[in-house]
Amino acid sequence: MNKEQMIGMLKDALTQGGRLSLASAKQEAYKYFRTYQDPAELEKTKDILVSITKQDVSSKLADKNEKLMELDANGKPTGRFIDRADAHNKNNLKYHQEVAGIILNQRGEMLIIKRSSEKKSYPSCWGLTAGHVEGNETSQTSVMYEVSEEINTPYKDYSFVRIMDPTENSRADNKCFVTPYVVASNVQPNFLSFQESEVSGFQWVSLPDFKNMVENKHGEHKVIFTNNAYYQSLISTLEKLMTLPNWYGALQESDYKTIHKHLGIETTLEEIKIFKRKEIIVEPHQETRQPPLPPRR
Repeated sequence: MNKEQMIGMLKDALTQGGRLSLASAKQEAYKYFRTYQDPAELEKTKDILVSITKQDVSSKLADKNEKLMELDANGKPTGRFIDRADAHNKNNLKYHQEVAGIILNQRGEMLIIKRSSEKKSYPSCWGLTAGHVEGNETSQTSVMYEVSEEINTPYKDYSFVRIMDPTENSRADNKCFVTPYVVASNVQPNFLSFQESEVSGFQWVSLPDFKNMVENKHGEHKVIFTNNAYYQSLISTLEKLMTLPNWYGALQESDYKTIHKHLGIETTLEEIKIFKRKEIIVEPHQETRQPPLPPRR
């Protein structure tokens, strides 16, 4: 496969897959050129991928009408699918499911993101990596896609460990139940890239600083966080997580059994299947080519 064929394959995957993670496509391209081509080609590949994204993917995603599973007031599925626009109709808000991907480093700091100024809701505000659960996706698959897309860093679904059951986090303009997950990462913000249409910056904050933001003591930061039961529960849960001996090591290993036991939450059958798959996967050598994430339908 030559460079033109490789770029063609990535372009097809990105445009046809819709929510396919750009990060995985980039990773695939980098591994290809690192393994088979001159490493100097990497910078050219980056430019090509950025161009492809701006021309073909951003507009496609902006126009895509997401289908969400409607929930009742208790967070149970009604069996009906609704358009995203209908879910956020201010005259008739509909309950739906969302996820939050909380990235933690070894110092116990959280990575928060600054939303793009182009966003229709909460432009230029700080928040967590989060998004909707689309169609019949599981929340664990959704959080993998959301985090991978927003910060252009590929993850596996078994990298994320749920720390709470779905909890209502409704506002005047949104009715939703959020399932929060955590994932380990020590990456520095200056090494991260992002979709300009989604994110404009990153910052590590301590848990006490995050708590101040939630309690409206955030200084110059404009934030999405609301001082409600969901965020108070989230802060308490994160504090409890960090009392677990070697909590970061457990998170790095996706040791969901230890983490769930410590937090006092039940593991779902779907989670057991996901983490069981992790146990039988032998990670390939870093120079071998890996397939990108499957298309998000």
